[in-house]
Amino acid sequence: FAVGVTLASAVLFGVAPALRFSRPVVADALRGAGRGQVGPGRRGGLRGALVAGEVALALVLLIGAGLLGRSFLTLLDNDLGFRPERRATLQTFLWDRNPTSEQRVARVGALIARFEAVPGVERAAAVSSLPFHPHAITAADPLHVEGRARARPGEAEEVFTTVATPGYFGVMGIALRAGRGFTAADRAGAPPVALVSEALARRFFPGEDPVGRRITIGVMGPPVTREIVGVVAGVRPQGLDSPPRPELFVPHAQHGTGSMIFVARTRGRPGPLLPALQRAVWDVDPDQTVYHAATLESLVRGTLAERRFHLALLGTFSAVALALAVVGLYGLVSFSTAQRTGEIGIRMALGARGGEIVRMVVGQGVRVALPGIVAGIAGALLLTRFLRGMLYGVAPADPATYLQLAVLMVAVAAVAAFVPARRAAGVDPMTALRGE
Repeated sequence: FAVGVTLASAVLFGVAPALRFSRPVVADALRGAGRGQVGPGRRGGLRGALVAGEVALALVLLIGAGLLGRSFLTLLDNDLGFRPERRATLQTFLWDRNPTSEQRVARVGALIARFEAVPGVERAAAVSSLPFHPHAITAADPLHVEGRARARPGEAEEVFTTVATPGYFGVMGIALRAGRGFTAADRAGAPPVALVSEALARRFFPGEDPVGRRITIGVMGPPVTREIVGVVAGVRPQGLDSPPRPELFVPHAQHGTGSMIFVARTRGRPGPLLPALQRAVWDVDPDQTVYHAATLESLVRGTLAERRFHLALLGTFSAVALALAVVGLYGLVSFSTAQRTGEIGIRMALGARGGEIVRMVVGQGVRVALPGIVAGIAGALLLTRFLRGMLYGVAPADPATYLQLAVLMVAVAAVAAFVPARRAAGVDPMTALRGE
């Protein structure tokens, strides 16, 4: 199909000049000869329009790629709220082989101890819902603040609830903003406690200190009254563009869920340690399935894969279109300059300097590109609104992107015309006049 389209294009665009030259107007050709000009039917208007169209298409694609690029860089500047470097993750489901809460708490503790015995591992912890994990168990439960009026059934505001072991926040590099974190004393039978994220504290305790307040919430189960003992920094849960959410954490020892994701902070690259960490699971229980194993950095990169693909695709098309526009401008200006050799020779014989000839020819190239630049901006304003869903922190009509790329296209047109301009400036006036 591609070969067929190429051949059809060659035939189609060869028909017009073939028909034109098959019926020449001899008198017009003779009148045009000897003056370095073409006849009236050959003034290059169609050629200029085609090149302007190339410029317009290239600018539309460049603006689209520029908007995606600015959006991508804006995303990368976002604070994750945790440190993904040197972290390995493994997901397990402990329900079948550990039917009671006490067994699951003991098994999680045994696995953490075994992970920390693996050479190259500094610390390990576990959590029920890991940020950026494709299979994280997400739960939301209604929350009631003690001392406030209870909401009617079905109207209580829900918050995300997560179960974590005491070392989780340190392993992930999540900052403690107030109060304390979980400790080994927060075990079954001890007073129920909870940590809250900054987003939850702002929503439920605006202008107040939440530490010491009591809340009632059912973490994937019956409601339990807990004391808030600390506030932790918010993290982006699902992607670089997902805002930190109101989240409540409870200690695993007080809620022994079996759906857990283990995180190990390593001394070096975590990828090579994944097989050893999987073997550590089987050392504790040979029949335990490891559902998912990956580095935390790869999970973060995975959320950017689609954006990277769109950016690479549009960037490639933009580069190809820009190259075609440069070739078109260069060819048009070279052809036009060759047709004006006699005129240029006369100008130089009358005292024109090389710099003036260069400016004249470069100006011609820029003038050819300007209509295409205007059309490209108009086309981009119309089409880039369809990119709105792929943009983050950048408007589809971002003026800085449009201005910068329009200026770039003017510069590209000037550079494309500069080579034939230098060649024209080197014309020997006597040689040009003898040719006339």
